[in-house]
Amino acid sequence: MRTAKIALAVLTLAAAGRAHEHDASAEGFLEHAYELLAARQAEKALAYMQYALDHYPLHRGLTLLYLDVLREEGLEIIAQPIYIERLGSYSDEPLILYANGFLADDDAESYEFYKETLKLDQKFAPAWVELGELALRVGADEDAANYKVRALKAGGDKSRAYALEGKLYLGAGDVEKAIKSFKRALKDSRYAPATHANLASAYLETGKAEAARDEYRAAIAVSDDRGEYYLGLGRALEETGEFAAARLAYETAFSRAYGNLRVGAEARKAAGRLAFEAGDLVTAAEYVGWAAAFMPDDAELHGYLGKLYLSIDRPDGAAAEFERAVELAPDDGEYWHLLGRSRAAAGELEAAEDALERAVELLPEGEAAEASRELEKVRALLRENET
Repeated sequence: MRTAKIALAVLTLAAAGRAHEHDASAEGFLEHAYELLAARQAEKALAYMQYALDHYPLHRGLTLLYLDVLREEGLEIIAQPIYIERLGSYSDEPLILYANGFLADDDAESYEFYKETLKLDQKFAPAWVELGELALRVGADEDAANYKVRALKAGGDKSRAYALEGKLYLGAGDVEKAIKSFKRALKDSRYAPATHANLASAYLETGKAEAARDEYRAAIAVSDDRGEYYLGLGRALEETGEFAAARLAYETAFSRAYGNLRVGAEARKAAGRLAFEAGDLVTAAEYVGWAAAFMPDDAELHGYLGKLYLSIDRPDGAAAEFERAVELAPDDGEYWHLLGRSRAAAGELEAAEDALERAVELLPEGEAAEASRELEKVRALLRENET
């Protein structure tokens, strides 16, 4: 659980000072933090940086990396009191104001801190970028684009500005430009798992599944506790035909969703689909049933539940699920076909006839032929019942 992880991180931070009193160089701490991150030891990296920041509280490189790792690991709560306490202690130093904005729970509060940061230092590029991120979240793309321009003009840390630019291009549907921007962002950044994941997402949109797979793995290489990265990796692995690895990625995704219901449900849905296709019906039922409880308006999930009911000879249960599926996706001929089949198996011939007629209308020619044969069988049974 994420709460246990926070507790462990707090204990690790408390021990850091005692273990590293001999270290004096902020740059040395920063370099070792990067090494720990590359070795997937984020909590230890945070510990090193926290100790260093107790001695070098205004070191920009350490502070920015520390904040980035806190956000990536979902551990902002452990640093909030530290930076609240430091407010006013350094003559409203821009870096301290920025940190409070970065760690704030409320977007409006973050906005005010970033504005205060920029009043003191117009060239503080990360603050412009974070204002852009806030604008993106509320759909103010034009404002976000303007903040991106200000960030690039400020110079210095341009990788963040290019990452924001990539998101803007991606949102506008210009995937190729988004890819170029994300690559520029990664060129000068040693820690940017979210940018690797965004680049992977862009690659998936252009059908470059192998490149997407590699970028998701690059994100996971330094941040292996984010369910959404494993969810994306699973999708990329499916596209490359690595189905067993994809299922494992999906299962890892929902085990690391940490309260993110969307990621948990999407990952279980995908893992359940692969389990069903592999003939593992018990596991499929568990995953798909869980996902359906949180995604009641997902036609595909109801379709899989219907197929599961059919596989265990429960046509009534199957029909109920397919009824919901066609309600949600009325133009999907497959669901109408399966509804007709399940109604026929349950002996509800008139309802089966209606569903199969609709299936014949909607299905492509080859599949419609099979539905037509089933429709004729149902009609023959209805005629027999009339005589």
